[in-house]
Amino acid sequence: MIETDCFTDLVISLLAVNGWNLEKAGGLLDTLRGQGLTDPSVISGRLYGENAKSLEAAGYSRGEYMISLLTDRIIAAAKHWRERNLGEELRRAEAHRDVRRISELLEPINGVGKVVVSNYLLLRGFK
Repeated sequence: MIETDCFTDLVISLLAVNGWNLEKAGGLLDTLRGQGLTDPSVISGRLYGENAKSLEAAGYSRGEYMISLLTDRIIAAAKHWRERNLGEELRRAEAHRDVRRISELLEPINGVGKVVVSNYLLLRGFK
């Protein structure tokens, strides 16, 4: 499903910050999927601690502070995704190759700034 793929790319982009690059974060893709961290419905349906444990179990072992920070960001992204039908909006913007609109849609999410947007665009095939 394309929505999950967009969300997956957003999660990878969120993780690829503070010394982690896209290659390293993307290397966790299978374990992130296995832990349910690429599905906004699964994330939203779990308690904070369950998501934090899942992130660590997926191989994101960067210490308690970073796990806490990124758990907050992933939960915020899942909530934003579901409440605002973000997948549909992103699909439309991507179909029109509207980078400005993609940025406008992503930047309100906690933890999303220029680096995360740039990472997301690279993963989605924008140059």
